[in-house]
Amino acid sequence: MMELLVSLAVFVLISTIVLMNYGSFESSLTTESLAYEVALALRQAQVFSLSVRGFGSNFQVAYGIHFERSDPTTFFLYVDQNDNARYDPLPGPDVILETFTLRKGSTIVDLCAQKTVLQCNLMMLDVVYERPNPDANITSFDGTTRIFRNSNATIRIRSPQGVEKTVRAMLSGQISVP
Repeated sequence: MMELLVSLAVFVLISTIVLMNYGSFESSLTTESLAYEVALALRQAQVFSLSVRGFGSNFQVAYGIHFERSDPTTFFLYVDQNDNARYDPLPGPDVILETFTLRKGSTIVDLCAQKTVLQCNLMMLDVVYERPNPDANITSFDGTTRIFRNSNATIRIRSPQGVEKTVRAMLSGQISVP
């Protein structure tokens, strides 16, 4: 009888520990999954430009991903028809192909870019890939100045529980989730 009581106590203790840590584990897993979705969207834009995916009859268009701090739960894939390495909203020539939405209350909390020094709290960030180069054209806007040809971009994502993950896009075309 004593062995059964000890076994039951050990089972209850282990179950309590597992159940208490489930929420933080789920939040961490969800945030990491969303970071990889952002990285895959960046890769999708890169692949579209490298694989000569045309838009209408034009096969020389660039593809990009656009982020805005004013809309921290969405970002989108677009066609940069005028090759200016940034998204031009309507009635501009650029066309949104797909809108991505972050799930489960997660948000994009910071957009950063680096030309010589890392600058964060950007209002907008564009990562554009132009055929035939796998290199990224990273354009940032801090509210007053538009900066072209940054060497890298960092997108920080945060869950409602405070778990953060970053996605980096490098000038060389490398995309990572460290």
